[in-house]
Amino acid sequence: MFVFEEIFKEKRSEISKNLDLRLQRALSWIKQASQQDQDAEVKLFYHWIALNSLYISEINQNFEQRQHSLRRFLHYLSDHDVEKKISRTLMSRLDLSLHDFLQSPYLSYEFWRFQHAEMDEMQFQHARQIEKQELLVKIQEQQDAELLSFILQRIAMLHTQMSLGGVINQSQVYRQLISDAAQILTVLLPIFMTILLENPQGFDYSTPFFPVIQFS
Repeated sequence: MFVFEEIFKEKRSEISKNLDLRLQRALSWIKQASQQDQDAEVKLFYHWIALNSLYISEINQNFEQRQHSLRRFLHYLSDHDVEKKISRTLMSRLDLSLHDFLQSPYLSYEFWRFQHAEMDEMQFQHARQIEKQELLVKIQEQQDAELLSFILQRIAMLHTQMSLGGVINQSQVYRQLISDAAQILTVLLPIFMTILLENPQGFDYSTPFFPVIQFS
């Protein structure tokens, strides 16, 4: 991240004010997260704030709309990742931690629908099998944007459970999941920000919903 910070300082004059603001905000939260190695929950929340600062422009969106915006953002990153930084990272540094993380039923929306009797066990198992098959295809065909979307949907579900009080603090059940999620974002966010800095023209960096406002 500190390598990115040096490059960012050199290139700030070449990018728009909106992108500059987004990267500044993301960087500030990531630097704070780097000091939270003993508190994975806090580290995960700081990283999620950093991710949101990179692309969110509208706050009046439901969960599905936010996921659509995130997926569009991830496709942009994948399309402009000419050096395949994302693929190399997913298949090397994150390979082991991703496997168990992505297989956890606690991060599946269908699992919670099943718990609330919105589908029976047969429907749940069928949905889970289809999900596994789709994930395998994404990995085998190196569909980076779709794989990233799948990963971040899982982290979004975990974040939602935590922020809505669905997880006890320092939960033993969620301990490894939270740690893995924080590690995944630790690795991916600098890559996202580097791709944005290297390709500042193509994405719609509209004014953040909370721009910088100063009152006299």
